[in-house]
Amino acid sequence: MLCFAAAALTLLSAPAAAHDSVTGFTSGPSTGEGNVDPLFSLHLNGANSLVVRPTANYIYFDTRDATGAVETTSPQASYGLGYRYTGNRLVFDIGPAFQVLSQETKTFIGKTTQQMLMGAAFATHIYYQATPFTSINIAANYDQANRYSWSHAAIMERVTDLDSREAGAVLLGADVTEQGNSDVRQVSTGGVLEFAFDHGETLQLRAGCAWLNFAGQSSNTGAYAGLTLSQRF
Repeated sequence: MLCFAAAALTLLSAPAAAHDSVTGFTSGPSTGEGNVDPLFSLHLNGANSLVVRPTANYIYFDTRDATGAVETTSPQASYGLGYRYTGNRLVFDIGPAFQVLSQETKTFIGKTTQQMLMGAAFATHIYYQATPFTSINIAANYDQANRYSWSHAAIMERVTDLDSREAGAVLLGADVTEQGNSDVRQVSTGGVLEFAFDHGETLQLRAGCAWLNFAGQSSNTGAYAGLTLSQRF
């Protein structure tokens, strides 16, 4: 019990650590995305830092029009500059970015349209260590170039190595994501399995069910799965 109490006190008194996605992918019934997302932090003073985030993404989503299915693919690159607050239990990020993307749309009858789009993007992230073993993540971003928004919330519970004696721990949790634009909106929810290691690396496996609504009033439901490799800063 003394080891358990000491571990809990250490986790509560140490600065909160946010997970910054390095690389990952998610694939669903009609949407999917992959990302490489490093973060560079410049400490300013106290709990304040300046963060630089270059990002490369690949997004695809299927919609429908009067002729049938429409496939859209969109490789993207962005460069963001933001602010980070790091407290004992809370980490908060916020900042804008400049984004460039190449969007290709292919209809069921074979017509292909390509566009090069540029615009501002905006992202924010909150990580909160609610208890020594329970954490909450909330994140959102909006891309002005293609009017695409994404928001996500997750709660995780540490279920092994509660006295912090081992080299890693297992966490279980649940998450919910809402994303899309005027052509398609998707809501997905499911379970999360996370392996967290002492040096700050984490591996997350996610799976669940997704519900999609298309602009043409049709809908679709199916399973999704994803994997994320993260680094704790």
